Amino acid sequence: MAADPWNPTQYDRFRHERQQPFADLVALVAPRAGMRVVDLGCGTGELTARLHRELAAQETLGIDSSPAMLAAQPAPPPAGLRFVTGDIAAFADAAAWDLVFSNAALQWMPDHPALFQRLRAAD
Repeated sequence: MAADPWNPTQYDRFRHERQQPFADLVALVAPRAGMRVVDLGCGTGELTARLHRELAAQETLGIDSSPAMLAAQPAPPPAGLRFVTGDIAAFADAAAWDLVFSNAALQWMPDHPALFQRLRAAD
């Protein structure tokens, strides 16, 4: 198994640079009661927890491929928020979610046409 290339401490150094695009994206979302949200490439989960709170989501799932990043998640997560290790390039469960969100991860994924086709499957 390859070493985990992600370092939560280094990632945290650029938290402010990630927060503005995150806020811009969240401002485009019209919250609805009982929303189910998935955050692809959630990193340490700090912004995922904020997304969960700001949308008053019923359920939010954060997915990231880095165990080190997920180990740095806010503890304990609020009710309805959970995190799992997973490959977001293979994510194909879009129909199960009201919102598929990603702040700064999709640009790292290969085969964008296939990825976006899977993500749009909920339409």
